[in-house]
Amino acid sequence: LNLVLPYIKPILEEQNISADFLSISIYNKFQENIFENKTIEPGIWWCLNEEIAQNIDLKINNNVDYRKHLILATEAAAINIQQNYTLYQNWASTLLSQIANKKVINQLEIKKRWKSNIISIDGPAYNSLLEFLAFKIVTENDLNNFQNLEPELLFEYKYGAGKSINLVSADLKIDPVKILKDNQWLKTNTIPEDEANILIRVSLGKY
Repeated sequence: LNLVLPYIKPILEEQNISADFLSISIYNKFQENIFENKTIEPGIWWCLNEEIAQNIDLKINNNVDYRKHLILATEAAAINIQQNYTLYQNWASTLLSQIANKKVINQLEIKKRWKSNIISIDGPAYNSLLEFLAFKIVTENDLNNFQNLEPELLFEYKYGAGKSINLVSADLKIDPVKILKDNQWLKTNTIPEDEANILIRVSLGKY
């Protein structure tokens, strides 16, 4: 989380979204139905399932999956969070709507039941919320105590449109395998000519 915060925090701040939502960016579980909390496919940011991605026009096709693009996924998630807050007028409901299917939200009737400052979590259907809150506490504690002995940063490479990963690798003298590892949104070897830029991880000790 520490590595991606410089990209995530400004986007949330611009949309007036609380830092309490930061941990969702790296959370890997999603409640598909009233009984089941599933692990999400690796590389997806913000618990963005295909339904949410479709609702916010986040591109998924044979070439790209922008749910796995840190910046585009964060921008889309911020829009989704704001839309859900407008709908529910409650940040707890908004949080749950980011980690649970809309059918679950409707079945639990949270728009009707969660109107006060005190919320009753009174059944196994809320396990996803409890699990996330536990994850949030652990993540924030780890972040506060984190000591990076090998500091790294991500930078957005804006000159790759239409280029192959191998060409970018040669230009930057970085292993193409490492580039692809940090850009799992890309399903081909060619960077698309749209708003998506690849992210490059570099060690500060190298420079």
